[in-house]
Amino acid sequence: MLTRASINFILVVVLFTVVPVAHGAAERITGTVERISSGSITIETTGNAPATVKILLIPSTKFLKDGQDTFLKELEVGVRVVVQTKSNAGGLDALSIAFGKQPSPGDSDRFRLRHAPGSVTA
Repeated sequence: MLTRASINFILVVVLFTVVPVAHGAAERITGTVERISSGSITIETTGNAPATVKILLIPSTKFLKDGQDTFLKELEVGVRVVVQTKSNAGGLDALSIAFGKQPSPGDSDRFRLRHAPGSVTA
């Protein structure tokens, strides 16, 4: 028979094993919009090694302008963005795109977490 301590230990091991897997290969990309199409955006990234990255827009992509929900039509070439992405077989999918008044890297996380179902308790 399992004791309460054994059950707690098993739960902790399972939680710490599942949480990193659930996060997947998400990556935050910051840069300036170079091109916009109905199915993707192209961003010139910022940082030590700038690069041009094409990110696919998926039906569930969320847009956040100045902290408020918005749509793709509000995004313009030349705007600085913070994009929360997820790897796919062919590249990157946009989970959320934050822009407007100098979005910080945390904007994308706050937006994503605000819309995530369920809750996490310690």
